[in-house]
Amino acid sequence: MQVGGADGINSSKQGLYRLSSVVEHYGRPGSGHYAVYRRLGSGLGADFSLGPLGTAKPQWFYASDREVSAVSEETVLAAEASLLFYDIVHTNTTSDHTAEKAEQAQSHHEHNSEL
Repeated sequence: MQVGGADGINSSKQGLYRLSSVVEHYGRPGSGHYAVYRRLGSGLGADFSLGPLGTAKPQWFYASDREVSAVSEETVLAAEASLLFYDIVHTNTTSDHTAEKAEQAQSHHEHNSEL
C-alpha cells in the first residue's frame, strides 16, 4: 500500500488529509474476518498537542476480535488494505490559525525526526 508523503499525509485541491485507519479482510468473499489498524494520539489538526515524551509521532494499533496490539507504521503500510480512512488535516475553509498550527506541528515532527 502506498499513501502520500511523511506521516501518511496526502494533499488535494480541496485540502490536506492524514491516513487514520486501514481495514484488512482475511478469507474469501462472503466470509472471513476483518481487522483494523488505527492511528491514535496527537495529530496535525486543530487538536494537535505533544505526547508525553514531547513527540508528535502518533501510535498505530492493530485490532481484531482476538487481540489489540501496538504495531509499527511500516506494518500498517504493508497491510493488504480493503478500506482506507482519512482525517481532514486542513481544508480551504479551515481557519488560518489551524493551518499555522498544522504547519508548526509538521516542522516540529520533521525536526525531531532529524535528531
